[in-house]
Amino acid sequence: MQIVINGEKTEVEEGTPVSSLLERYHLDPSFIVTEVNSIILAKEQYGSSQLKEGDRVELIRFMGGG
Repeated sequence: MQIVINGEKTEVEEGTPVSSLLERYHLDPSFIVTEVNSIILAKEQYGSSQLKEGDRVELIRFMGGG
């Protein structure tokens, strides 16, 4: 199925949990905020939130600096 991640169309299997996306892109959930269809997910939801056709996902990584 097709979803959009950070503005790019991507193919994933139906029912893929958000946690699998983070693994796929080698992202540490401790430093990521995930938004699905404009709703920010709690980190506890990453394993249980399954993606559906057409979902729009934003993966936001925080970086320190000054």
